[in-house]
Amino acid sequence: MTKRFEKRLGKCYELAARELTMGAFTSEPTARLVHGSIEGCGNPRLHHAWCTYEHEVMGAMAWEPISEKEYPVEVFAHLYGAEAYETYTVTEARGYMVEHMNWGPWHEGAEREGVKTGTKIKGLVPR
Repeated sequence: MTKRFEKRLGKCYELAARELTMGAFTSEPTARLVHGSIEGCGNPRLHHAWCTYEHEVMGAMAWEPISEKEYPVEVFAHLYGAEAYETYTVTEARGYMVEHMNWGPWHEGAEREGVKTGTKIKGLVPR
């Protein structure tokens, strides 16, 4: 594992939300933030966040925030056993970020499911 990869571990909600709302996907109308879970290589299922978008040639793509790799959605789902629970547009994600003052997850029941609520967003002023 590289140091960059190690530093990104455990920050999927923040990294995916940042990329959607302030990064490469901000002006991509098909881009979505996905909150769900992954499971692979015999590991237990983990809550996770990633981005999806429509590529004009490749079709539906997924961007994985820890590895920073892009995959066709079907490949991502197969490799990671990905299950999507909620998807958000740029506008929706920004609204939830302000409402909850964190990077996610925001879906109802997340805490009940044992999901640690995301890192607080520093410098964000609530509505």
